[in-house]
Amino acid sequence: MWEEYFPKADLHFIDITYDQMKFEPKRAKLHLCDQSKAEDLESLIHKIGGEFDVIIDDGGHFMDQQITSFETLFPHLKSGGLYVIEDLHTSYWAKYNGNKRGRGLKNTMGYLKNLLNDVNFVGSSIGTPNRVHPYIRPPELTDLQRDILSMTFYDSLCFIVKR
Repeated sequence: MWEEYFPKADLHFIDITYDQMKFEPKRAKLHLCDQSKAEDLESLIHKIGGEFDVIIDDGGHFMDQQITSFETLFPHLKSGGLYVIEDLHTSYWAKYNGNKRGRGLKNTMGYLKNLLNDVNFVGSSIGTPNRVHPYIRPPELTDLQRDILSMTFYDSLCFIVKR
């Protein structure tokens, strides 16, 4: 599907084992990697060598896999690039360490909602310092939070654009 959708792209697919890969790509490169381990992802980024235009996380459904992948890969996205996380409905399933309300920073939806709050809180005060109450200190943002231009949610999907 992705090879058809991105006919001119340099595509890289990762999975934890070759057995997990559901298709035989015609031109994409296959890589073995445990997406829950930042060091494995960093090693892969170094091997591939470069920044990315689009990253689509259609991998593991466990919360630590989705969050670790985002925190590790998003910094390697080019400015204006798109990061997509699929299958966010698993944030509500105990089977994947989710919970009924999708809450908490160790839950992917909870984590993304927190990022969205940070982006909007800071955005509300850009260029107008008097809009933030004088006794409320704006949060110290990480590079990751500062680099988010926009976040758009759909059913089980989140699209994040890098500033």
